[in-house]
Amino acid sequence: MWLHGGAGAGKSAIARTIAEWCQEECLLLSSFFFWRSDHTRNHSHAFLATLAFGISRTVQGIQRSINRAIKRNRHIFNLNLDTQFIELIYEPFIHIVKDNVSSYGDYPHVLVVDGLDECLEWDERRALLLLLGKCVLQRLPWKILVTSRQEQAISLTFDDEPLIEMTTRLALSNEYSSDWDIRTFLKDKLGDIKRNHCLKKFIPQDWPVKGDVDQLVEKSSGHFIFASTVVGYIQSHRHSPPARLDLVLNRGSSQSPAGHDLPFAELDQLYNHIFTSIDVVEQAHLAPKLVALIIMTNRYLWYKDILTPADYARTLGITSEEVVLIVGELGSIIGNGAYDDEIDDYYVLHASLEDFLFDRERSRGLWVDHGIVGIDTLLCLSGLSRHWISLSNSMDILDKIKLTEESFRHFMAVIDSGVLQDQFENCSLLSDGATNFLPKYLDYLKTKVSVGIFS
Repeated sequence: MWLHGGAGAGKSAIARTIAEWCQEECLLLSSFFFWRSDHTRNHSHAFLATLAFGISRTVQGIQRSINRAIKRNRHIFNLNLDTQFIELIYEPFIHIVKDNVSSYGDYPHVLVVDGLDECLEWDERRALLLLLGKCVLQRLPWKILVTSRQEQAISLTFDDEPLIEMTTRLALSNEYSSDWDIRTFLKDKLGDIKRNHCLKKFIPQDWPVKGDVDQLVEKSSGHFIFASTVVGYIQSHRHSPPARLDLVLNRGSSQSPAGHDLPFAELDQLYNHIFTSIDVVEQAHLAPKLVALIIMTNRYLWYKDILTPADYARTLGITSEEVVLIVGELGSIIGNGAYDDEIDDYYVLHASLEDFLFDRERSRGLWVDHGIVGIDTLLCLSGLSRHWISLSNSMDILDKIKLTEESFRHFMAVIDSGVLQDQFENCSLLSDGATNFLPKYLDYLKTKVSVGIFS
């Protein structure tokens, strides 16, 4: 079975729970939990050695056969995965069954492999999946659970022979809404903090105020990682819980906390890893800007309208193929509600991702200028003339961007004001006076420049 879902959807928690339950029931054959930050668990080198060790502890009598295999070839752990598998696992397992005249069903048979996407080398991920497929092809009666994000290389391997015919798939968060569970979790945890915190006598009786939990649930986007990270931040005994909740919800002081004390350090580290792991195209550095553009354009799209990879590519100055490849590597944070094989409808899985990308203190080298993305959003939507109804009535995009001198220069460089004005004037559905929006806005920008607002 392949259990997949977005970052923080709870895959590892499920995998650990299943592994613990199977161990209690004497069903667990072995397990391996990849982890990107651990140099012993972010590659395939220790994978089969760990599985062999686990099997030696769960299958009675097999350890002697495994030890013999190692003594025969002291360099076995430097050989390819297939050879290691045959000599360390397959042959010892077959021999122990024959020697004991037992059936396969008498032995533990559940194998858990968690976080395959956190194996840093994509070719190793594919090799490991094919190796697990061979376990089935060799008629070993093992039940194998693999969890990962839905990254392109992993998805393609599962979509190909032989895995496509032997794999059951389960997607997290596609149909089941976890908002109620997250709301319950937050209410319980905030209640515990209110009752047990060392500064509880300073916490107001009505804390958290009405609507705070709703905002946290919305930011969680169905992912417990955000909610659990927030709780861990708020419950610090060295700080005031209400003050920390205000920081999470962007209330109170506008001053950012010190770098080591950011509310979402764990979540930020995860986002940083996702973006910096992209290496499929030379333009991978544009991934944060592409994601920001997806966030912004979706906010202003007309009902049932979508943008194609070509629209994003034109705006970013790259090819449609590069857009598709980048998005394919971002399957853990970007969803694709494709209508058919030719139309992609990209959307962001995490509401908190927007906060990350537009906050320089958090995203640092991945930071995206809100003003420039606002301009690019206007450029990206410029081919959809019916959008000017909503845009012109409230200046939704341009009036809300954070104006800087750089974003103004970007506006003048990429927006053809003549073409844009023609689109306003040719849109028959615009209200009276709306066609004057662009000249007025240009005057507005120039006025800000002339009075030195950007200095």
